[in-house]
Amino acid sequence: MAASSGGLTNIVWEFYTRITLNRTPSGLLMGAVIIAVGRDSPRFVSLACLNIVIACNAGGSFSPLGGISTLFVWQKGVLRFTEFFTLFLPCLVNYLVPACLMYFAVPRDKPEMTSETVVLPRGARRIVLLFGLTIVLTVIFNMKLDLPPVAGMMAGLSLLQLFNYYLLSSEAHEIPHFQETTPEATFQEAERIRDERREQSFVLFDQIGRLDWDTLLFFYGAMVGIGGLGFIGYLDAISTWLYGQHSPTLANIMIGLSSAFVDNGTLMFAVLTMHPDLPLGQWLLVTLTLGVGGSLLAIGSAPGIGLMGIAKGQYSFGSHMKWFPAILLGYFAAVGVHFLVNARYF
Repeated sequence: MAASSGGLTNIVWEFYTRITLNRTPSGLLMGAVIIAVGRDSPRFVSLACLNIVIACNAGGSFSPLGGISTLFVWQKGVLRFTEFFTLFLPCLVNYLVPACLMYFAVPRDKPEMTSETVVLPRGARRIVLLFGLTIVLTVIFNMKLDLPPVAGMMAGLSLLQLFNYYLLSSEAHEIPHFQETTPEATFQEAERIRDERREQSFVLFDQIGRLDWDTLLFFYGAMVGIGGLGFIGYLDAISTWLYGQHSPTLANIMIGLSSAFVDNGTLMFAVLTMHPDLPLGQWLLVTLTLGVGGSLLAIGSAPGIGLMGIAKGQYSFGSHMKWFPAILLGYFAAVGVHFLVNARYF
């Protein structure tokens, strides 16, 4: 299968623009692979999609760049970049507990093998390297220069823009040009090549124009709403009830459970706006619970909603709910492991 020149570059661009927003890109990418592999086994697709949702939420919870909630905590300066990795073992347990239970329900069928040829577009490898360099710059700028994470991301975006200019300017010299005396057939061939190059060209501003503005505006509206609640005093009242009348551990576990119904980024922004006086271990706990709590329901996280859209009739809210006890067991197992391995932070 010959890949179009914009295919891989578009995927990389999606990671550039959405890695700091949610875990959707990796979930949808793996979901497309699962649907293609298990197209003849709806049961396999259902279990695999459920597994992907849990893996995306757990994997994004121990990295500051893994999701919007962890990014909020990092940008706010509550946790340092390296402190997120102390959540690796709890997140791993959160994934392994339901995954091991689901293993026995996976059908033993094997898909047919197919051989396809994938042709990487021009500049694809260099754009992948630029993506990795952007992540490195973001971390270095924050840890060594004490700059906000957005500085590193914008630096990487600037490098991508420069490379985009190079691709466009050098590409023009590769398209054949003909004199008026050239036969008509040759003119048609030249026009065909120009049209193909125009369709396959990676134009940065075209990609920016295709951003998921609905998602961005949703988060903007949620933040404005949370800010309004804080201004009129409702967040202080909620904070007093949560952290004043309950232990921080119970409060953080309840907040994590509520992320199955409400977006975790919105909840984390609300917690940061309340800014309760918590030790480092409790901040790690609320980061963990808000990250993995969205796996409890199919509507609790962006990967779940996205996979329900592309796997219609195979992965659904009902099929997810069948494994709710196993996911809940993984949730509390992760909390227990966190208290075990990160006891020094409490």
